Amino acid sequence: MHKIKPNKKITTKKLAIFAGVSVLIFSAVVTLMFFVLFWRKNETYGFVFPDYVGSYDSSALQKNGMTVNRNYVNSEIYPEGVVISQYPEGLSEKRIKKGQSPVLTLNISAGREKFVLPELSEKTPNQALIILRGMQCEARIVKIYGDFSEKKVSSSFPQAGSTVRVGDRVTLYVETPKVKSVKEIPSVIGLDERSAVRELTAQGFDVEVEDGFDMFAMSGEVISQYPMANTYAAQNTVKITVNSD
Repeated sequence: MHKIKPNKKITTKKLAIFAGVSVLIFSAVVTLMFFVLFWRKNETYGFVFPDYVGSYDSSALQKNGMTVNRNYVNSEIYPEGVVISQYPEGLSEKRIKKGQSPVLTLNISAGREKFVLPELSEKTPNQALIILRGMQCEARIVKIYGDFSEKKVSSSFPQAGSTVRVGDRVTLYVETPKVKSVKEIPSVIGLDERSAVRELTAQGFDVEVEDGFDMFAMSGEVISQYPMANTYAAQNTVKITVNSD
């Protein structure tokens, strides 16, 4: 019987087709896996950020699954611990990648700026006042009269080393020499400022000058004084008001 010999060309062609189909199937599978993984990796969801502006900061903010970053800033308006602003803004929606937590940044009030009160004792009242003005603190002076040779700060409240904030009041206790004797205050009304100061200082008084106005007086003329003239004072300071135009 005559045997039919296989056609080598047909067999080779089938193998080539099979190999090509296999390559296409493999490529399709790899491509599909890549897109599935890529899509899953970049899959996002919408997240609406709560509005915390005006509320007090709390660790409870973490319970919403967010990562919360906190920045503390000084503020003279918002009390300490209050949220001043946030990013993203409250009630805004952002797309978040799956597997990642939303990130919220809060700017929180640290209150008024803090300072450590320096040592003010042994300084003159003016030196202490300049320091407190630089810290934007209010000063209150309490005079302690005694046998002191000069005016100087003996102590303060709060004490040195305490923490104070902008706008706080600091009390200065100032050692003040006693008035040696009761003096009669001369009248300087009608004198010019320079003459009035010279007259009073010659009598041992300290002089405080303030501006005022009197349409019937000359410019630079003293129009009033306190304590009044020809009275007896147990104090060293006389305040005069000088006409200014």
